[in-house]
Amino acid sequence: MKKQLYIISAAAALVAISIASSGLSANKQPTSVSVSSVLAVRNIGDMVRDSYAIIIGVIEDTSANKEKSFYRPGEVDVVTTATVKVEQYLSNPHGLSLDTIEVKTLGGTVENLTFEAEGFARFEKDARMVIFLDRHEDGSFYVYGVAQGAYTINEDESVGTDREKHFLGSVMTEDDNDLRNYSLDQIQAVINGYSN
Repeated sequence: MKKQLYIISAAAALVAISIASSGLSANKQPTSVSVSSVLAVRNIGDMVRDSYAIIIGVIEDTSANKEKSFYRPGEVDVVTTATVKVEQYLSNPHGLSLDTIEVKTLGGTVENLTFEAEGFARFEKDARMVIFLDRHEDGSFYVYGVAQGAYTINEDESVGTDREKHFLGSVMTEDDNDLRNYSLDQIQAVINGYSN
């Protein structure tokens, strides 16, 4: 599988490292770290072909933990893990048969440390979502394409919150100003076209 190109801007990473280090000192003052990413824009064909799997699922629970950083070697990040009840596999080239999958994304709050991760997927309990999965070498699942790989399914079956529509537009049309409403049926049809 292709190595993903996620780049955290050097300035943001340096600020994050220094703030995180100071936040873990003896004073235990609340610390907020803002981390942003520069996204390698992907189109829907690349997203489908390069994802480990694509699911529709419901977020049953979320929890945040401090973990060894995947993005900043030798550092610790706050990572949110979502427990996702799988409703359907939209693309499943590796034959997964899991009913529940734990999916990770950068960001969250643990004790006195908050990571605000712009450009990364966000999970909310009870949200129904389309999620493009990436599987890391340790077997854990992350969102493939960071914010470009997780979209909320609204009650009317349209896909994407206001925030997510910028990412969805860039994936579907390579235009992040494309804020049109895509239905779940439209998304499924496009994914099916690239999966077969």
